[in-house]
Amino acid sequence: DLNIVSTSTPLDYVREGIDVGIRFGAGQYDGLDATRLMGDETLLVASPRYLAQHPLQTPADLARCRLVRSTGETWTQWFARAGLDWPEPETGLFFDDFALALTWAENGNGIALTRRSLADEALRKGTLVQLFDITLPDERQYWLVTPTGIEPTPVLTRFKQWLLTEASPA
Repeated sequence: DLNIVSTSTPLDYVREGIDVGIRFGAGQYDGLDATRLMGDETLLVASPRYLAQHPLQTPADLARCRLVRSTGETWTQWFARAGLDWPEPETGLFFDDFALALTWAENGNGIALTRRSLADEALRKGTLVQLFDITLPDERQYWLVTPTGIEPTPVLTRFKQWLLTEASPA
């Protein structure tokens, strides 16, 4: 059985009987061994419907658009990469859940700054489109973590290997 729990709160893997986890961050976690799973990058996305109503030629055209903001995503670095000297947006739509921000953008309500891994399926389906050819490598990465000092079972070893294979670039 595979029990998937999504939480932003650190868990006590040993006490709660958790064999393996995926963490997003710097890779240093007390009581856990971490193996790099994959990196990520930040990009802008919007729905084709939003873009039909708000055509964009250059990044400066974002000044007349609704920017969808979410916890953990900072616009100023993307602005700088695009040659814009703009401050961090402080008004407009803000979501404390990145999935809601993406859904809002997917439904044609604005432009979201997000990680590629989070928007990948919507980009493949065409319900979101990447804006411009500007991305930022994210300093944070995805890590496969297991409790330190615990001998992995054969099932866990196979699962970890499968997950590492799936996460590797094609």
